[in-house]
Amino acid sequence: MTKQFYKAAKHNNRQTFRELFFQLHVKDQMESFHALYTKNKQKIEEFLTLDEFDKLFAWMSLEEQRELYEIFSSIYISQLLSHMEVDNVVRFLNDLSDVDTRILLDLFATDKRRMIEKLLAYEPEAAGSVMTKSF
Repeated sequence: MTKQFYKAAKHNNRQTFRELFFQLHVKDQMESFHALYTKNKQKIEEFLTLDEFDKLFAWMSLEEQRELYEIFSSIYISQLLSHMEVDNVVRFLNDLSDVDTRILLDLFATDKRRMIEKLLAYEPEAAGSVMTKSF
């Protein structure tokens, strides 16, 4: 199955990729995704919906998420982040440069951007920055 999974990605076979991907446990999905070549990782933007990929993204370490920031388009990353809880978005943005953070913030809807900016104003480990604003 693993060989078929990588072939599907390589040959742009979205349907087979999706079928094989969703047969895997989340941990195996992450391992398989990380084993893809960069050009095949980029295909995730076309192969999986945001709702499907955000679950995997949320389980990734900050380092892994940062790697995806370098691979995926800013628009896709901002759409992905807009599906996440605000506190997780703030944690991710705190790990980026000010320029990269601003690029992504400018792509958010006004209400969510304001909420994120408010939390970003706190020091990264301050109580205000780590509290959840949504219930």
